[in-house]
Amino acid sequence: LLLTLFLLRGHGVAAGAGRVCYASDVFTSSKHEDPWLIPQGCTVLDLSFTAIGPEGAARLADAVARRPLKGLNLTWSAIGHDGVPALARAISSCPHLLMLDLSGNWLGDAGILSVLTALARSATVERLRLRWNALVGGSAAIWTSVLPRLGSLSTLDVGGNWLADVGVESVTRSLARHASLRSLSLDYAGIE
Repeated sequence: LLLTLFLLRGHGVAAGAGRVCYASDVFTSSKHEDPWLIPQGCTVLDLSFTAIGPEGAARLADAVARRPLKGLNLTWSAIGHDGVPALARAISSCPHLLMLDLSGNWLGDAGILSVLTALARSATVERLRLRWNALVGGSAAIWTSVLPRLGSLSTLDVGGNWLADVGVESVTRSLARHASLRSLSLDYAGIE
């Protein structure tokens, strides 16, 4: 609990954001099979380390519709490439999202492009964590082209992806004139 609050505060969401809801608040069965119900007043949804998988991403898309979420933490939720279409639909349903953490979901370059395109529709996200998502330097130019459309982005964390020098160059070039960016994390990115 303390670690989660620390992470959410570190992403500018917990303070004054409303109620933080966890898996136990949403799932009506231990198998995650029944419809998911996000409680009224929930503005930050933390499903980190729940292994919801692609099927869970589809349930998430249905559950977040018309919910005023400001934060969504899906760290290590095993969504993978197969869950990307549903994940993009879920993100599109959250026009006031300020923080999104998709670390450890191995979405790949094409998956991240879909997610960023969905985020760019509202351009409200301030804190974005995409650590350990199998992003590679050679194709970084594709998904980094969407980054400038995220006008409110102040923190971007793409560490743990093998971006190498060419990918890091794509990231920094795409954000060079990004006025709101204050923090960029590129640790464990294969930089020489």
